[in-house]
Amino acid sequence: MPMPRAFAVLVPLALVLLFAGCGGGGPALVGVGTVQGYVYAANGAIQTLTRADGTPVANADVRVQGTNLSTRTDQHGFFQLTNVPAGPRTLLISAPGFQAVAAAVTVNANAVVDIASSTLTPVTRKWTVLVYLNADNDLEYYGVQDVNEMEAVPDSEQVTVVVQMDRAPGWDTTNGNWTDTRRFVIRHDQDSAVMTSALEANALELMGEVDMGDPAQLAAFIAWGKANFPAEHYLLVVWNHGSGWRSRALADDAPATRGVSFDDTSGSYIRTTELPAALATTPQLDLVAFDASLMQMMEIAYEMRHSCRYIIGSEESPPGAGYKYDSWLGPLVADPAMTPRDLAITMARETLNYYGSGSNITHSVLDTAELDTLAAHVDAFAQALLAHGFTPTLADVRDQSEDYAYGDYKDLYDYARRASAAVSNQAVKNAASGLQAQIEKAVVANYRGALHPNSHGVSIFVPYPEVYSRLAGTYAPLALSRDTHWDEWIASQTQ
Repeated sequence: MPMPRAFAVLVPLALVLLFAGCGGGGPALVGVGTVQGYVYAANGAIQTLTRADGTPVANADVRVQGTNLSTRTDQHGFFQLTNVPAGPRTLLISAPGFQAVAAAVTVNANAVVDIASSTLTPVTRKWTVLVYLNADNDLEYYGVQDVNEMEAVPDSEQVTVVVQMDRAPGWDTTNGNWTDTRRFVIRHDQDSAVMTSALEANALELMGEVDMGDPAQLAAFIAWGKANFPAEHYLLVVWNHGSGWRSRALADDAPATRGVSFDDTSGSYIRTTELPAALATTPQLDLVAFDASLMQMMEIAYEMRHSCRYIIGSEESPPGAGYKYDSWLGPLVADPAMTPRDLAITMARETLNYYGSGSNITHSVLDTAELDTLAAHVDAFAQALLAHGFTPTLADVRDQSEDYAYGDYKDLYDYARRASAAVSNQAVKNAASGLQAQIEKAVVANYRGALHPNSHGVSIFVPYPEVYSRLAGTYAPLALSRDTHWDEWIASQTQ
């Protein structure tokens, strides 16, 4: 059922437990026991309360750390966990909008635990991972697969993975074949076929059909996730097709291309110029990762430069399976003190490791603090090229530079390197050298398979004249076009 709206206004409250039961004494015995009690909320510090002193918290998650045992509280805040192995145990209690708590408890065989709430300790969440999983398209099968990869990772009180998932009719009929949108917390299970966390009984919200190609919906998900699962650090994953800076409607796009977060049911997508507003949040996101094609472009990164600390993505179009989520979530759960920079590098590295060094995979990490300076170097390079003038030699440079699924998306470093080598103009050489040096500063990590030996972590649009003549009107509104002469340079090309 949907999570009650009341949680949204109870954020300042702390969780409080009042355990009920018949008590239990004596030494712990081999066997199992029962833990039952109530979860309440009250202003201020955690304290011992009677039922009349607090507000019952319905649908709170209560689980036994290190096991698969879990339950949820009812409308009165009551829960009961049976068959808990005897001995010292830790209960983890959490609910959206509340600070999570841990309860130390000794379970005796064939008895019900009686524990004072003074044993509760606050849990400081290190990371909240927000996955905006728009599977309302032909990638639905991989969305189901990815949720199961997330569920393969052990639960952690310090790392919470929250998903908003929209499914599509007609592509994947497993897992109940539901086609609406749901919000849910990832919980560990060992079933690689069933999305247990997304079951109707386990979902936090059943939202009906949501247009996940609407940037306002992305903004709402970020706000909801941060309010209900506060943490020291936030990673947002945008999951879907991707086509770089372009919109889906452009005439030169191949029929199968998509915009970022394309929603088949609604026929919509998030445009590059809409990303800053969608990602605007305080404090800013630590990481934004694109589990989507062709998104690690200068045009996109510069648009997002004030939206997050690091950007993770691919210059190329990766296979439909995208991220192998357990490959980097597992290390994060094992080391939740991992810094944003280290997590970003881990994600990029493990993506290449999964697909192999002989693949066409590219994955890099951009430091947004370096992007204003990088744009200044792009501008200086463009102005030097304009002063030199377009020549057939520079047409060859464009054609020979490392490119991707869209042939006019060129690796920026490789393009500058080839331009410098092709001309004798010292101003162009100096500008290219400065640009290459700044790319090396901005690209924190770069992983590439053997099929892209000249990928250096960020691409840029270098089209043929006939292509640009159709796209100039849509390229002009980009921040990079407004702030640099790059659009003037590519407009000057005559062949």
